[in-house]
Amino acid sequence: MITVSIALLAAVAAAPGAPFDTADWAWRSPVDTAGAPAGYVRVMLVPETFDASEASLDDVRVLDSAGVLVPHVIHWEGTRDRVETRWRPARILNRTFEPEQYERVTLDFGEPAAKNRVRVTLSGAAYCRRAEVEGSPDGQTWEMVSEDGWLFDVAQPGKTFRLNTLTFPANDFQYLRVSVFSMPGDLRRFSIEGVEAALRIERPAAELTPVPVTAMSMTWDEKKRWTVHEIDLGYRNLPVVEIAVEVGDPLFHRGYELVGRNAAVEPIERKTETGWDVVEREAPWQHVDEGVLYRIRHEGKESERVRIDCIRAPYRFLQLRVHEGDNPPLAIEDISVLRGEVGVVFNSEPGEEYALIGGNPKARRPNYDLAKSFAELGEQDLPVVQLAAQTPLEHEPKPLPWTERHGIILWLALILAVGAMLALIATNLRRLRG
Repeated sequence: MITVSIALLAAVAAAPGAPFDTADWAWRSPVDTAGAPAGYVRVMLVPETFDASEASLDDVRVLDSAGVLVPHVIHWEGTRDRVETRWRPARILNRTFEPEQYERVTLDFGEPAAKNRVRVTLSGAAYCRRAEVEGSPDGQTWEMVSEDGWLFDVAQPGKTFRLNTLTFPANDFQYLRVSVFSMPGDLRRFSIEGVEAALRIERPAAELTPVPVTAMSMTWDEKKRWTVHEIDLGYRNLPVVEIAVEVGDPLFHRGYELVGRNAAVEPIERKTETGWDVVEREAPWQHVDEGVLYRIRHEGKESERVRIDCIRAPYRFLQLRVHEGDNPPLAIEDISVLRGEVGVVFNSEPGEEYALIGGNPKARRPNYDLAKSFAELGEQDLPVVQLAAQTPLEHEPKPLPWTERHGIILWLALILAVGAMLALIATNLRRLRG
């Protein structure tokens, strides 16, 4: 009976229309829907929302004026799942090599195949090689697809940075011919060890939003031979997707690492002789991306890569570590950070008041039916409503456990129990002596 009663109570508490228990949630932001028509609306999240929530936003909820949950969908506006890459191998035909000129291979995909990039694996190390890609429907007549691609291997002590992907406009040629050229004065034999192609689909994204930089500093590490550019964005969990680097040097190529974290220190528990206590330690940096930044010129044409895009870096602090090797530090003049827009979509009723709540690290992602039919809705131009200032949720203090609230009674009971036990022992001893 007790089990059945508990189950019935749980069912009533979870029934539709029941007020949502906000005891474990930390903040509340009213949503201003005044003037919005009935139907689905989108409220755009502000930096304060990201900072006070989990990076996944799984703890964000929508409540109506009665405190009842309103189904919603988080729309990442192209910041998630924007890029899909499908790699496919190809049969390598007709490998040729011209000393001090190039190595060339022909790829046969067996049928017309959509693609817009190839990944090339070269032998050797410490190279900067130009590459061309040509296409053909029949393997006989060739058209230029890309003539200004570059492949890099930048070796630094303990780490190597490679850029081995060539990009070009999408085509469906059955055959591709990839030529990789020798470096000036390079007498070494090198070979193309492998090639695979891919169609990378980039879904259109909303216009990215510049992120104001709260602080930026640069330090030089002589031992590691790298320059560290540290950026403070002021808020945690911002959905950073792109970084643009302004470089004053005319020609360069450098390996880089991008790392991030949301706090400079983090608390950890440690065991001591008297129990457990909490101390702070430096928070570890999390890997975001690595590659090669470059600006290079060949026969009057300039090619460069100074943008780090299609990344996911939900961090307040970012470090761009530029590995300089034997070169002087790269003249980085500015670093711009861009993030995607994120909106919460829900069905708004006229005259109703709504609010977002969040700030619960233990919350799991809600499972609403709305999410399953959101694909078309997410592409619509929905009315945008405003999010008001965030305020802490006020909670009644949780009552102390019964044992802590009635400690005196427990002590008296313990004393009486011990006294009764001692009296019983004394009585038994007297009987044994008698």
